[in-house]
Amino acid sequence: MCRHGWFVALSAIFFASFVLASEVKMSPEGWEIDSGELGKLTIAYPQIGMSGKMLPARDVTFRGKTTLMSYDNGATLRIVDEGDGVYLCHFQNVPESARSFRMELRLPMSLASNAKWKIDDHERSFPAEYGGSPALHQQDAKRFSVTGRGGDGFSVAIEYGFMRMQDNREWKNNSFLWYTTSGIPAGESYRRVRIVGSPDGAAAVHPPQAAQAAPAPPQLQQKASADAPAFAISGATPPVQ
Repeated sequence: MCRHGWFVALSAIFFASFVLASEVKMSPEGWEIDSGELGKLTIAYPQIGMSGKMLPARDVTFRGKTTLMSYDNGATLRIVDEGDGVYLCHFQNVPESARSFRMELRLPMSLASNAKWKIDDHERSFPAEYGGSPALHQQDAKRFSVTGRGGDGFSVAIEYGFMRMQDNREWKNNSFLWYTTSGIPAGESYRRVRIVGSPDGAAAVHPPQAAQAAPAPPQLQQKASADAPAFAISGATPPVQ
């Protein structure tokens, strides 16, 4: 009887830990996060362009751990799943007119008062009532996460960028919006992003041995903090073969 009780308890602990791990996978629209508590969410593939004229990715195809896509301005993007939630984004043929890239995630109003969001060290609950301003928070940051009441959630780490959490009720839209944006050079460039099905993230990711950290673009609002979390990742050159 005692053994049976221990077995039930251990099974419950194992099941709870399994449930709290959200699944992240590539879909035709972006990184799909399947969380029982938060529902299904999708971080859209990077858009590129200029403010007000951002182009979404199209013609998405899958080849094993590689996802290919293109843009109407002739640019292409190759995303390689490097494992442990890390994705290498390889941009090519980016025209001079494309000044930035953007990733965004729409979040349902059902998260209001039922979940918390965090940008770097700034954490708040999703508000139940509209507070009069669409900008809930914005800053230069490297990490974003969402955590439900039961502990389920996910996290995103980038090399650098401007992040904003937004309340779309300003425009009569019952949703929240998170996005990150930063500059992108013309021609060819590399970026890394990490997306994991846990709000606490995982072990730090280090750039390839020959890689150098990319400098923050001049349009960012503030200099990156010297004590940025170790979860932030860097590396803007291709990995050593």
